[in-house]
Amino acid sequence: MNHRSEVEMLNTIIVGVDGRPGGDDALALARRLSQLDDAALVVTDATITASGQGLRTSDDDEAAARHGLARAQSHAGDAANISFAESAGPTAAAALEALAAERGADLIVVGASHRAPVGRVLGGSVLTELLRGSVPVAVAPRGFAKQPARPWSSVAVAVDDSDASDAAVRFAAALTKVVEEPPGEVDLVAVDPRPALEHFPDGTPVEAGEERRAQFDAVVARAAAQLPGDVRVRDTRAYGLPEQALADISTERDVLLCGAHGRGTLGRLLFGSVSEAVAAQTSCPLIVVPVAADRARS
Repeated sequence: MNHRSEVEMLNTIIVGVDGRPGGDDALALARRLSQLDDAALVVTDATITASGQGLRTSDDDEAAARHGLARAQSHAGDAANISFAESAGPTAAAALEALAAERGADLIVVGASHRAPVGRVLGGSVLTELLRGSVPVAVAPRGFAKQPARPWSSVAVAVDDSDASDAAVRFAAALTKVVEEPPGEVDLVAVDPRPALEHFPDGTPVEAGEERRAQFDAVVARAAAQLPGDVRVRDTRAYGLPEQALADISTERDVLLCGAHGRGTLGRLLFGSVSEAVAAQTSCPLIVVPVAADRARS
């Protein structure tokens, strides 16, 4: 069942495909998201060019692009909300961003294993480059296209007292308005990269541990204050490597969100290789929200 929000959250979604299983996962996730808010999907091959002038790198790349779109078309069937477009740029990410700007897209969706044929040579990881942009990016976990559909009701957000974290929380707040069982639940996840020890062996409290608990409480309170009052809120405190902690949490949640470049009192959340590591390990869809995207929505 679709639930329309007062202000539409997703109008247009760009889907990057490359003829590989990751592209199938991306299309499946984009279709799932489009059903929440009746969004239009634009599926593209994101072909890399030799320059910014639209020249394809090689005949092999052109053939791969045609194959990617043909494969997506076969999976899409006759869905009325899906269109197909070729896009080109010096990197796959640049091609996706250019098309997103042209169509006024609200979200770019890629698969966890999405790589253009020569992407690492010309532009590095697709995801890493997209996270420097201004459009939120959703990453479909590997095998998502083969997973049975089920209602979404639980949303987890990695939080810290940073602008990036705030952007993710506000996006999550909007998402709770269109999930199948609103108002849904938001799990505010604060990851402390330090060990969990908070007491000496004799039970004496560790002063630093008390300070960290206070920091955790403040981070959660700041995030909770940005959520609608009718949203159920829970909080989770995790320790250790952020990518592993969030990957573990993703096994029990429907959607996981985070800011693109978070750094606050609890330490780094997602940045550079960390975000890629989470995308590679996540068991549920991951949505990364740049601060610039949050400002554009405000």
